[in-house]
Amino acid sequence: MRVTLKNDFHNTQCKINIPKNGAELTPRQVRRIKTTLCGVRGCRCGNDLGIRGRQDWSVRESMKQSGEMFYTIYNLFLYD
Repeated sequence: MRVTLKNDFHNTQCKINIPKNGAELTPRQVRRIKTTLCGVRGCRCGNDLGIRGRQDWSVRESMKQSGEMFYTIYNLFLYD
């Protein structure tokens, strides 16, 4: 399934492929989202990934037991 994440400050968007019911984002996807949505060092336009504005998908940041950060993405409308 193709998902679009947006940043309405820079007017950018990033499309990524995920399984239909959501998934943990790969490190490569995280890097791509960050650089596509807001690649400006020190910019505070959005969250850690550069996401800003209304989204149909939510990205949740979590921490593994090892202390490593990871991101999961899920559809907001499946959980209303």
